[in-house]
Amino acid sequence: EDLAGTVSKQRDTSFYKIADIKDEGKFEVTSKHLLKICLDVINNNLKLEDLDIISFALETSEYFTWNMETQDGQKVEDALSNWSTNENSNPVTMEYIKYCAYYLETGEHG
Repeated sequence: EDLAGTVSKQRDTSFYKIADIKDEGKFEVTSKHLLKICLDVINNNLKLEDLDIISFALETSEYFTWNMETQDGQKVEDALSNWSTNENSNPVTMEYIKYCAYYLETGEHG
């Protein structure tokens, strides 16, 4: 529900309406967080197109971080970069989200 009205599109440009988080400190995003998001998509609690908004918000925020020097941080980066339809020429599919959930949970490319 929080994502409703977040993106408006005009021709070939998307505009994101995302409020900055004012809390001090940082929040470390892990593969477990993204796995929960994948499961919400699989269980129809989120839409596939919501992943673009989520990835944009996480990638552009100074509040959310992940450690790229760890395997878990690399999994987070891989998933988020693939969820962004602006950078991905292929739209995200339910099949990909199921694969992504497997990858985030196991670290294996199944």
